[in-house]
Amino acid sequence: MVCWFTLAKLPRGTGKARIDWLGAGLLTVWITTLVLITSWGGTTYDWVSPQIIGLAVVTVATFVAFVVVQRRVAEPIMPLRVFGNLNFTLSGGLAFFSGFAMFGAPPSASTPRRPSPRSTWSSSGPAWAA
Repeated sequence: MVCWFTLAKLPRGTGKARIDWLGAGLLTVWITTLVLITSWGGTTYDWVSPQIIGLAVVTVATFVAFVVVQRRVAEPIMPLRVFGNLNFTLSGGLAFFSGFAMFGAPPSASTPRRPSPRSTWSSSGPAWAA
């Protein structure tokens, strides 16, 4: 109910917003290739394989193109001026490093509690809780 009353008082838009389709496409390609590099590199393909190197080249090229497009369009998806705001930059950096802590700590915390060296990570959960 509170949300409904609050949203009803917001000013209406003009409906003339322009969607940055090129920026959206470049952002999609950039993030997809970055995820593929981190997923496939060292497991499915060697780090210096043509597939990973090709993905790295595409990742860098689309990132550069994305930044160029965001500087030139009238309504960018990611306005680059927000990186000049110290609060935004610091909170983004803290979120980045806390992500490492959240995903890196559980496996290392359960290592001493594994029942045997041949047990799986999922079987160490009950041992950790005991």
